[in-house]
Amino acid sequence: MLKRELQITPREQDIEYGQDISKLVSDVIATNLVDGHTITEITLAKDGSSVTDNGTITASDATIKAGDNDVTSNYSIIYNIGKVKIYYSSTFVTGDHCVSRPSETKKSYDSNLRLNVIEPLEGYSAKGWKVNDNIVGRSNETITIDGSYTYLSECIDDIAPTLINLEVDPEDDDFTVTVKTQDLGSGTTKIEWFYKKCGSETYTELPQTTFEPTNEIVEKSKNTGACLSYGTYYVYVKITDEAGNVRTSETSKFDLGFPTTDKVNVNSSNVGTTCKSLECSLNELLQYFK
Repeated sequence: MLKRELQITPREQDIEYGQDISKLVSDVIATNLVDGHTITEITLAKDGSSVTDNGTITASDATIKAGDNDVTSNYSIIYNIGKVKIYYSSTFVTGDHCVSRPSETKKSYDSNLRLNVIEPLEGYSAKGWKVNDNIVGRSNETITIDGSYTYLSECIDDIAPTLINLEVDPEDDDFTVTVKTQDLGSGTTKIEWFYKKCGSETYTELPQTTFEPTNEIVEKSKNTGACLSYGTYYVYVKITDEAGNVRTSETSKFDLGFPTTDKVNVNSSNVGTTCKSLECSLNELLQYFK
């Protein structure tokens, strides 16, 4: 009796490192199977367990039935090789409950790394991932990275942006504020500018500066574009990242229009302490005109 040729090919699978493949009969494709015949049993095995894009699945020992009758012997079975991708995956439970894989804080992989970052617990800020010192993950994202790289199991707090430097450059009747900032979490995306003259109850808000979220150092300047009277002024900025975290600078105090006015360089550690101030008092103004 001439046997019917049957090809059995494992379906491609995509599994996490450390997990086994699915071994159901539905995990194979049977080509040239007679209508009414079904594969009721199959043995599937993956070759190796390392992280890879090119793992293999072998099939064997198929049982084929027609109803309750075993008809396996009616077939000449060819078992093809299937493919499996094995990826390293880990989930950061964000906030202070960041979990990294023990004993593998630094390891090279030659295949897919899938990074799953879930939403933080209430009261905690979101975090991200770093690979080769570059942030690649954000809250509530899954990222796949291909190729050879070093994985650093490190959580990054998505806290408010860092104020690196704030500088005020006074002119005769105007001033320019320059801010240098960086956010290594979700990325800096907006700067708001506020100033007022000594004695005023409220701050004037200048037009916001907005841009695409970035983890790079950002340096932006804003000029009031106004003709201001001389006197003592106050300025501060708000810097916002994509996640909505806000860094509000301390208030910088400086003098405008007086001969003794100097450029004010204010960094994050001494904001509001470096400028030479003139009190808003009639007596001091009278001294100026003598």
